[in-house]
Amino acid sequence: MIEDIVLTEINQDTLEKMYHQNGYDVMMSFACNHELVKKNIELLKSFGILKIEDLLINRSHLFLKDNEKLLKSFAKFNVANLVNLINEDYTMIDELMDN
Repeated sequence: MIEDIVLTEINQDTLEKMYHQNGYDVMMSFACNHELVKKNIELLKSFGILKIEDLLINRSHLFLKDNEKLLKSFAKFNVANLVNLINEDYTMIDELMDN
């Protein structure tokens, strides 16, 4: 089942960094929820977020959130401004998650 993580299409280098940062349980959650993870990656890319790798490694919980809830979280903000802030400093995504 853990082998399903390749279905997320996350590159091997990033997967290794994620494993060292987050551990086996998170990686297993990603594998079990590979469709959701992939959908959330695509959503963030569609907004123009460039710091996907940093977010995968350091804010992995974000990719396990319900896609609709994630979308609604972004809708509360000026998306263009938020994306610019996140692209400068990925930790700005915490502002989104706090709301």
